[in-house]
Amino acid sequence: DVGGDGSAILAHIDTVVDDGLVCIDKAELRFAHDSIWEAALSLTPESERERMHLLIGQHLLSERSRQPQEILDFHLQLIVDQMNRGANLIRNHDEKQGLAELNLEMGQRALSSSSFFEASLYLLQGSAWLSHQDWDGNYKLCLEMFSACAEAQLAHGNIDGAIISANAVILHGHCLNDKLRAHYIITTALFTQGKMEEACQAALRVLEELGIRFPSLGAPIDQDTVRIEIDRTETLLKSLRLEDIVARPLSTDVDDALTFTMRFLYKLCPILYIHKPDMLALVACRMMQICVNGTLMSEAAVAFAVYSNVLCTLQLRDRSAVCARMAMLLLDRFHGKYSHEVLLLLNISIQPYCQPWHACLDSFERASRDATAVGDVVAELFCHSCVTVLYVFSTGSTLQDARSILLNKRETLRSCEHPHFFVPMVYLQILLNLIASDATSCDDVDPTILQGDATNQEDILVLLPQSSAYYGRLVRKADFARLFLGYLFRRYDVVLEMASKVKDHLTTSKTYPAVELLLERFHLGLAAYSIVRRGGGSDVDNGGVNAEDWLAIADDVTNQMKTLSENDSKWNFQQKYFLLEAEQAFTGGDVEAAAAAYRKAIETAKERRFINEQALASECAALFYLEYGDIGRTCKYLEKSRDLYQAWGAHRKVDDIRSLLVTVQ
Repeated sequence: DVGGDGSAILAHIDTVVDDGLVCIDKAELRFAHDSIWEAALSLTPESERERMHLLIGQHLLSERSRQPQEILDFHLQLIVDQMNRGANLIRNHDEKQGLAELNLEMGQRALSSSSFFEASLYLLQGSAWLSHQDWDGNYKLCLEMFSACAEAQLAHGNIDGAIISANAVILHGHCLNDKLRAHYIITTALFTQGKMEEACQAALRVLEELGIRFPSLGAPIDQDTVRIEIDRTETLLKSLRLEDIVARPLSTDVDDALTFTMRFLYKLCPILYIHKPDMLALVACRMMQICVNGTLMSEAAVAFAVYSNVLCTLQLRDRSAVCARMAMLLLDRFHGKYSHEVLLLLNISIQPYCQPWHACLDSFERASRDATAVGDVVAELFCHSCVTVLYVFSTGSTLQDARSILLNKRETLRSCEHPHFFVPMVYLQILLNLIASDATSCDDVDPTILQGDATNQEDILVLLPQSSAYYGRLVRKADFARLFLGYLFRRYDVVLEMASKVKDHLTTSKTYPAVELLLERFHLGLAAYSIVRRGGGSDVDNGGVNAEDWLAIADDVTNQMKTLSENDSKWNFQQKYFLLEAEQAFTGGDVEAAAAAYRKAIETAKERRFINEQALASECAALFYLEYGDIGRTCKYLEKSRDLYQAWGAHRKVDDIRSLLVTVQ
């Protein structure tokens, strides 16, 4: 007993503060060092510690009614932590249930501030203080506790734990509406684990219960049906003023069935994008039809972004751009909710056609940060993959700067154990091959082989089962990577082999990020012209493709790039078109046109600070002049490309150009 006025305890506090054992930090008393805390704790026998913690927590809790609210909020964590440590001594059921409620309050606070690990600790602890009988006696508490616990564990990365907590809700929930949050968490968990088929089936089952039906996953999608749905959606949109949609009153019920219908529909979108892209348009149309026919929900921003993505894939880019602007307006209306989904959807589709690569990079990085803040691992990985592509190929950043950023991000994401983690590693290995930082000797290592610190092409395809939805994408990226490196290092045997594979990927692909799709087309065009100039290879080598076929492929890519440079973003595509135009003229024997186009490609890349493309165009010009025996211009352009590759940071290419210069001179 310290006395009624507390003067004795204040005197003791002054003493320990003066002695340096305790310090005052923002009106709180803290031990100056953990070792002091441990020493003080050791004075209490272990057998008494639980009781001590419980008594402290109970005493502080009993004071709540006499304290201002801000003081109660300040001390809640201390109360809960102390009582949790001694909770095994609680025998009164009501008191233990009250402690569960306090843990729920702390967990919800942590969730609201994106402290997912802390939230999962409190919510798991609160779940432990509830019994099966409490589902009957205090259903609302149990429902909120296990739903929030599942959500926190999912965001923290404990996927199995999230599924266990969500299944408890599905087992004990009274009705579908009470179970929707748990069903959504399980769908997301399965998607995060890369179990596309199971995730898709889970979402479709719930949507069917909500009255939304789609064709079964095994059934082919009738393209006439897709066109009818798009026409119906377009007719609906054209009958409305988009400004009026943005100005509609907001939906106030964030947990109603219609809101969850929209959430399940948009959760289906990334699954279908990878697993069954033919169905994506049907889902996008249904989302649009729902969001323009009622009150405005925050999910409307995602709906417009998904629909914009679909229209872009169908080459309806003008309409896609309109819907993209609408998605961004709605994103602002809802203060950035779902920002990472909206930004990701737009940047893998329409934005590269409308704005410079550098702006896309900034947007992807924002989406990645926002995905991290809400614990969306899959979106974060997808953003990282696109960021890696842009750093390596499309922004002119030095490879050393890009390497530092990407390696740091890799360490952050390595523990997520998701199959998409391996995808950006392919592009990172391209960067490392160019820098040659992980090779002991450039002469001993084939630069076209993906082998090093990031990945190994001999092992890469055994990392995932062939049945995985990510397997095909990983194969595609590895094939493109080797095509790029083969072309860059003039390994035309590799170019011939990989060009056939990349051509097939481009032919069969339904959905693919635009930042990668456009790069694949560009480099396939360059590769195809080089194959034609070398006779086209044998039909056997090319899988039945002859020189005329390769020329048609190259010319088609050149025409596509010309259209893009004229109708879409000149900044992104014009220098690519000029280089393809030069290669086209070179292949056709038009020396003057080729020389002029090479100059335009070099100057345009320089003007837009694409140092890698300026280097490549200079090297291609040198090879053109070498073919015609102009050694002076050959050396001039080789020296220019060497200096540019040096500035870019591609040391292995610098050595390659030096070797070529020695041979030429």
